[in-house]
Amino acid sequence: MLEICTMCPLPWSRSRGRTAKRMHQAQADGQLAADADLDVAVDLVYGPLYHRLVFHLGMPNAEQLHTLVAHAVRAFAPVPQS
Repeated sequence: MLEICTMCPLPWSRSRGRTAKRMHQAQADGQLAADADLDVAVDLVYGPLYHRLVFHLGMPNAEQLHTLVAHAVRAFAPVPQS
């Protein structure tokens, strides 16, 4: 399973570029679909954070952040072969 903690988009730990790099590696490792649009995937992670910043809603806690990343990753997971 994709190591979500290495993708956490916290400004003091990872930049957007590092998150994109990690997603590219996950795609190469088969953890994300080969045809996944990774620019969109990164936007799905960062968009809610920017929304919270713009509207002064505060940053999500660790559990909320984990859930956000997990949902974005799940959306781009490879389809199981039958």
